[in-house]
Amino acid sequence: MNYWRNLLKTISKPMRNKFVLFIVLIFCSFSTVYAQVDVEYNDRKAVIVILNSTNLEQYKNMSHLNNLMEKGAVGLMNTRGASKTDTMRAYASIGWGSRADVLEEHSIVQKKDEQLFVRNIHEIHKYNENNSYHIQVGALGDFIKSKGLKTSIISNPTDDSLYYPASYIAIDSGGYIDDGVVYEEMVRAERIFSDFEEMYNENHFIVLDFGNLSRFGLEQADKLIGKIKNRIDTENTLLIVLSPHYSDEDAKQGKKLTPVVFYGKNIRSGLLISSTTRRPGIIANIDIAPSIAGFYGDSIEGVTGQPIIVQLTNTHINKISAVYQLTAFNALNRGRVLNIYIGFQIVLLLLALIFILFPRKCKNTIMLRRFILFALVCPFTLFILPLFKCYQLANYGIIFVVLTSIITYIIYKLFQSNQNRIICISMLMSLFIIADLVFFKGSLNRSSLLGYNAVIGARYYGLGNEYMGVFIATVLLGIVPLVYNQLIPKWLGAIFMFITIPIIGLSLFGANVGGTITATIAYSFVIIQMLGKHIRLKDFLIIIGIVCLILCIFAIYDLNFSPQKSHFARALMSVQNEGIRAIINIIQRKLEVNVRLLRWTIWSKVLFVSVFVMVVLFLKPSVRLRKFINKYKCFSIGWGGIIIASLVGMAVNDSGVVVAATSNIFLVFSLLYFILGEERKNENIRDRLWG
Repeated sequence: MNYWRNLLKTISKPMRNKFVLFIVLIFCSFSTVYAQVDVEYNDRKAVIVILNSTNLEQYKNMSHLNNLMEKGAVGLMNTRGASKTDTMRAYASIGWGSRADVLEEHSIVQKKDEQLFVRNIHEIHKYNENNSYHIQVGALGDFIKSKGLKTSIISNPTDDSLYYPASYIAIDSGGYIDDGVVYEEMVRAERIFSDFEEMYNENHFIVLDFGNLSRFGLEQADKLIGKIKNRIDTENTLLIVLSPHYSDEDAKQGKKLTPVVFYGKNIRSGLLISSTTRRPGIIANIDIAPSIAGFYGDSIEGVTGQPIIVQLTNTHINKISAVYQLTAFNALNRGRVLNIYIGFQIVLLLLALIFILFPRKCKNTIMLRRFILFALVCPFTLFILPLFKCYQLANYGIIFVVLTSIITYIIYKLFQSNQNRIICISMLMSLFIIADLVFFKGSLNRSSLLGYNAVIGARYYGLGNEYMGVFIATVLLGIVPLVYNQLIPKWLGAIFMFITIPIIGLSLFGANVGGTITATIAYSFVIIQMLGKHIRLKDFLIIIGIVCLILCIFAIYDLNFSPQKSHFARALMSVQNEGIRAIINIIQRKLEVNVRLLRWTIWSKVLFVSVFVMVVLFLKPSVRLRKFINKYKCFSIGWGGIIIASLVGMAVNDSGVVVAATSNIFLVFSLLYFILGEERKNENIRDRLWG
C-alpha cells in the first residue's frame, strides 16, 4: 500500500488525475461488460409447451409443429421416474433434474398471496426423503428465482380431477410459482393464447400444458403452437415442445420414448443429445432442467441430468424416425425374443442333464450337441442382427434362426475338434465386441436385443451387462486353452486379457465400472493359475491392489481428460460432494435392482437351472465331473475364471444377475458339450486347430 502511495506522489497532479480517471474508466468498462452479460441472460425467456401422451408420428402430422421440427432440433426422451415410471413422476423429473417420486394428489394447486401454491409440498418432500437419487424438489424453480426471474404456468386440468402436474416443473422448493393460471375446466385455444401473451410479457419461464389432448384436440393444439411460434422473440426465447409421458396405446407398440423439439435462440437443425445418453437423438427427462439453466448461462448443482446440445444435421427428421423405429422395435420385442432364447436354454440344460444321467437310454447325442452349439452361437447372431435393419418380428425370427444355423453349420464343418469349435465361437464373439466398442462406438451393443434398452434407461452407451458377461466368458474360453496348449505364449495371453479391461471400463469405450472390477479379478485369478501357482492371501491383496490402481487410472482419465463425463465420473463427484450418503445411495440402488431382477427376470430362472445342473453333476458319482474337469484342464481354468466373474459380477453390478446368467451360458453349455461328446484320447487342439 505504501508503495502505491509513494508512486502516486511522484506523479504530477494533472497526470495523477488522468491516471485515476483512466482506472475509473477501465473499471466502469468491465462493469458495463458484466452488466451487459447479466442483462443478456436476464432478458431471456424459456417456454415449455406440453403435449402429453403424444408420439413422433403425431408431431410430424401437425403442420405447425412439423415446421418447428424442420427448423429446430428434435430428440426422443426417456421418461423414467424414481421408483416407477408414470405421468406424474415424469413431469416432476423434468423440473427437478433427477428421477422423482410424486403422487397424483400432490399436484393440487391453489392461489396464495398472489402466487400459485402446491399445497401438498410438505408431503412431496417427505415422499422423496428415501429417494436414492438425492432429489432436489423444485430444483428448476429455485434456480429461476435465484436469478431474480419469474416463473409461471398455464394449465388445463389433466382430467375431471383438478390435478396440475405441470406445476411440478415450475415450483420452487417451497411449492410456490410466481404467476400463472390453472383452469377449473377445459378451456379453448383463444383463452389460453390470451393468457400466454400476458404471461410471456411479464415472466421469464412459462410452462403451458394443454391437459387432456383427447378433449382439447391435436388440431387446436397445433394451431396454438403456430401462434406461440409467431409471438415469441427467437432472439431471446427458447421454446421447448415435449410429451412428458407416453400413452397406453403407444406403450403397446413399444413407443415409450417421447418426442421433444427445441426451437428459438441458438437452436439450429439437428438432433438433441446429452452426456447422459451420448446417443444422437436420445435424451433423458432429467436433462431438461439443466438445459434450461444452461440457457440462462449457469448450472444447477446436485442434479443428475446433463445439459442438452444439438448435433447439427440437415437430415434430422429422417434420422430421428429411424431411431424411433429401432427403439420401439427393441422395446416391444426384446422381452419376447430373450424369453424364447432363455426358455430354449432351460430346455437344453434339462435335456442334457437327462442324457448324462441316463446314458443307456439316451445314447444318440449328436443332435443335442448341435443344439448346444446353436445356443452358444445365439449371442453372436443377436449381436450382428441390427446390421440387417429388420423391424418385423416374424422376419427377424426367420433371419435369426437361419443365420444362427448357418454359422453353427460352418463352425461344425470347419473344425472337427469339439474343443476348437468352442474356441472359435468364443474368439468370434469377443473380437466382434472389441471391434464394435473400439471402432464403431458400440453401435451394435446398443442396437442388439441382447444389449441395453434406451427405454429402460439403465444405460445408454458403452458395454451393457448382458454382453459384458458374454465378453468376459468368451475371452477366457478363447484365450486360456490356446495358452495352456502353448499355441500362444503366456505373456501374450495375459496382455490380451488386460487390454480388454480398458475396453470394458474406460468411458471412451465400454464405460462399465462393475465390468472393470469383474474382469480384473477374474483375469488375475486365471493368470495366476496359468502360471501354475496356488492362490494365497498375498495374491488376494495384490489383486485388490490391481483393481484399485486400474479404477484410479480410469477415474483420473474420466475426470480430467474425457470429453464427456461418464456415470462413473458423476458418481465420484457426487461422493466428493455428499460423502458417505452418495455411496449409500449407490449401494442401495444396486441392491434394489438386483433384488427386483432376482424376483422377476427370466435371467434368474436360467441361472438357477444352470446352477442346479452343475450341482447335480458334481454330486452324481457316476458322472465323475471332477475327474472330467481335470481331464480338460485347458478349459477348466477358464471355467473357474467364469465362476469368479459370475460371483464378482453379482456383487458389484446393479444387474449382477444378468452378468452371472450370460457368462454362465458359455460355462455350462461348453461343459455339457464336452461331456456329451468326449473326444478321442489322442486328439488335442494343436493337431486339429484348423479341422
